[in-house]
Amino acid sequence: IRLCHSRFFLTIAYPNEQLEMVMDAHDKAFIFFNGICRKGIYDNMKTVVYKILVGKQRDINDRFAQMASHYLFEPIACTPAAGWEKGQVENQVNTSRRNFFTPLVKVDSFDELNKKLEELCLEWAKKTKHPELKDHTVWEIYQQEKKHLLPYKYSFEGYKVESTIVSSCCLITFDTNSYSAECEYVHKAVELRIYAKKVVIVNGKKIIGQHERCFERHKRIYDPWHYVPILERKPGALRNGAPFKDFKLPASIQKVRDGLSTHPDA
Repeated sequence: IRLCHSRFFLTIAYPNEQLEMVMDAHDKAFIFFNGICRKGIYDNMKTVVYKILVGKQRDINDRFAQMASHYLFEPIACTPAAGWEKGQVENQVNTSRRNFFTPLVKVDSFDELNKKLEELCLEWAKKTKHPELKDHTVWEIYQQEKKHLLPYKYSFEGYKVESTIVSSCCLITFDTNSYSAECEYVHKAVELRIYAKKVVIVNGKKIIGQHERCFERHKRIYDPWHYVPILERKPGALRNGAPFKDFKLPASIQKVRDGLSTHPDA
């Protein structure tokens, strides 16, 4: 995400290009810029634009439109096949690749990578001359530009919503992965709130499950506490049930598990 006048930008890496990643990137960029631009220019990315209409008119994704309204900026779409309208964006991609990913960066997580990218963006801005105002660096022009940005007050809850049913195993499925919910909500309809880094399961106004989002495939992510009420009816689940397999139990419950290990028929 780039400020057009100063050319100051923030590069952020994500596992995919889904809507919740786009919304999270805006929030991180506005914090980084210490302000919010009044207009945003976008290529006609499918996560943002439902349908291209006449001229500059677009059918914008409802959640993206809500985010723009929250931050008080106007989204403007490029004209299809009009490359000159998005030159800065394409140049920015090349700048990021050339300066930040050559050679490839070795990191252990996206958090580590994005922290490094933030440092590199600052370093680049402070040493790089502005392409038009050549007597000044990008950083110096940004100091002038940020005075005209809207103030950043608080973040937008940048999640997308899906509806589903909790299975008999106290699980919901999203993007091939299964996440646990409180056992009393088996077979009930719930709302999934999908964030860039977490999955929240909601019934009515109550959060009945919250997990770090998994980007692998066909995994099961358990919160063992969701299954504790079931132990009253099925105590044997404590011995070899999948939710408890790698869970470090409190001493009192571990004592019960140890007792069950000596009674295989329990």
